[in-house]
Amino acid sequence: MFYLSSDAVTDHTFSSLNTLKEEITVHFNNLLQSADEKLTEICKVDKQIWRVLDEEEVECAKRLQMIEKVCDEQIEIIREESEKLKEQIYEYRRELTEQVESYNTELMSKKERLEESCSRVRNWMRESHVTEKLEQRQQMTDVLMNNTDVMVNCPLTRTPVLVHSGKRQVQETHLASIPTSLTLKSKRDVGSQCCSATYIANGDLLVARGMQVRHLDSLGNTGSIAQDGIVNSVLAHQNSVYTLECVEYERIVYQCLPDIHQKAKLFSYSCQNRKISFAAVSDSYIVAHKPDEGKLVLYDFLTKQTRILTPDTKPWDLHFVQDGNLLVLTKSVIPVETLTKYRVDNYQLLTIWTCEDLKNAHRITSDSDGFIYVATTRKTIFIISSDGDKLKEITNDELPKLPGQMSIRGREELVVPTVNEKSAIVFKIDH
Repeated sequence: MFYLSSDAVTDHTFSSLNTLKEEITVHFNNLLQSADEKLTEICKVDKQIWRVLDEEEVECAKRLQMIEKVCDEQIEIIREESEKLKEQIYEYRRELTEQVESYNTELMSKKERLEESCSRVRNWMRESHVTEKLEQRQQMTDVLMNNTDVMVNCPLTRTPVLVHSGKRQVQETHLASIPTSLTLKSKRDVGSQCCSATYIANGDLLVARGMQVRHLDSLGNTGSIAQDGIVNSVLAHQNSVYTLECVEYERIVYQCLPDIHQKAKLFSYSCQNRKISFAAVSDSYIVAHKPDEGKLVLYDFLTKQTRILTPDTKPWDLHFVQDGNLLVLTKSVIPVETLTKYRVDNYQLLTIWTCEDLKNAHRITSDSDGFIYVATTRKTIFIISSDGDKLKEITNDELPKLPGQMSIRGREELVVPTVNEKSAIVFKIDH
């Protein structure tokens, strides 16, 4: 057997180690070279990315400058146009102010001439027999009211007098003076919000106040009559008083005759909300508001029956005028309201006329001359003729911003309840 010496084994081992070392060195050098190549490539890509980013930054800066320039130009254009528009507005306002002042001067001149003419007419009437002739005309009208329907040419008026015997109503064009202003007489404190007020036959006031009807006499005395529900509306007609009360989701209309402490239920109807409802009364009917459906409930005094009426638009306030026709005030989304006069015929609403553009209109009533008063939320009252023409707008700082259902005694006195000021304001009507 062949055996290697120890020296030979050692030499072979060192030779193998050297070879391994060389291989490792070569492999390590190869790895270093490969890493250098990769680093070089990464540096090139990095430089390229930074170059692109620099170019994009420069381009963004240019675009930003362009945008700022365009914005500055547009702002300047808008500023110039605004200045021009402002100058136009100032000029228009100046011209409008001059026109208003001119119209006001002209109106004041006409008012003075009219007052002078009225004074001459009154003097002439005192010195003539015109008063006697007017009394004769009234007697003639009273006689015709008891006869069949007839058209009479009245010798003292410019237009004919139409007498309806069936409803005992007379429509007549007469020399009634248009209301010109309101003079504050008194403010009657009622202690709580009041949404409705009415004059009764003796001139005292009844005011709807929560679950009470408050009685205010001319001497300043007060008294309260408790009711079953929240009183939304109190009305006086002929010798009766009517109340519309809200009890939960039911509306009940009562008639009080002859004592307001004693009342009888006329009718009731359901309502799915608790918004304030208003009513109106005439010789033949009483109409109540149904706010959840925008409809009206009509009660016929003769047949004791109720009917549902649907106006052209949702009603806001109601009022019967002297000729027995129904006024309905409607509100819209924009604060421009409409007043419509209806004739109730066979339980149908037939439109007679419509008065539009009543800005911020809120409540309505009428006087014994047939003039219609439309109170707004701007401390003004529109005066409307019986034919639906706007005649005048009266302003008074004492008028409430939120008026309730109003009432007029004859043609001399107006009461306006205040929903948010807890008072009833009484005005003298100037003619």
